[in-house]
Amino acid sequence: MLTEAIEAYITGKDGFVESDLGAAQSGFEIFREKLNEIGEHGLSGDGHMAWMETWSVLTEHADTITETDDIEEARSAFRHLSDELIKAVHLFGVEGVVYHQYCPMAFDDEGADWLSTEEQIQNPYLPETMLMCGEVIERIEE
Repeated sequence: MLTEAIEAYITGKDGFVESDLGAAQSGFEIFREKLNEIGEHGLSGDGHMAWMETWSVLTEHADTITETDDIEEARSAFRHLSDELIKAVHLFGVEGVVYHQYCPMAFDDEGADWLSTEEQIQNPYLPETMLMCGEVIERIEE
């Protein structure tokens, strides 16, 4: 269910790694389209209410990323979107493998998380100064 959205998320994350706001925004426009294909009511049963909340948070932050002209504002929205997507992957699963990664130095040492399909760290928050800064928190797979 989330697989295509995660693929678009990775494209957007890679845009941040390259400090290319346009590339990041393109990825998150597709991410938003994939969320719309799933729909706010895309799950029934026990996960329905959790998905509605997750869908709302993900779409809100994806909209911020695609609508801003400030890459740091977009990175901040990416941070919050990533936190929610990591929870969603745990709740709803993912095809294949993703890595939950973390940089303790992002956002003035507050730290920030993201998902990657590669184990090698490519920091989307501090690519110019600390591209390799971070650690793999966990490997997530079904």
